[in-house]
Amino acid sequence: ATNPVIDAVYAHNDPGAHGAWLAARAAGKEDEMLFVGIDALPHEGQQYVRQGILDATFLYPTGGAEAIDVALAILRGEDVPKHIVLGTRLFTRQNIGQGGEVIP
Repeated sequence: ATNPVIDAVYAHNDPGAHGAWLAARAAGKEDEMLFVGIDALPHEGQQYVRQGILDATFLYPTGGAEAIDVALAILRGEDVPKHIVLGTRLFTRQNIGQGGEVIP
């Protein structure tokens, strides 16, 4: 292998991170690296974190609710912010019981 040592695997969704973990487990290397996914769906990423399969998963907001709020404010003739920062949420085994950690 070109890179025989892998420290961490990042996948842009939780099923991809889970698939990487399955491959690492098949090679007997699942305890040698970290696995991080994206989406944090309760039945996927959060469950994988609870099971110790993923080390972390991130929930990235879509901005849909904020877009509706801004559209309604515009329709009411209100001023709207020029920029809206959407925070993300990090879920690990240490914080999943508290709903993760908000990262601004």
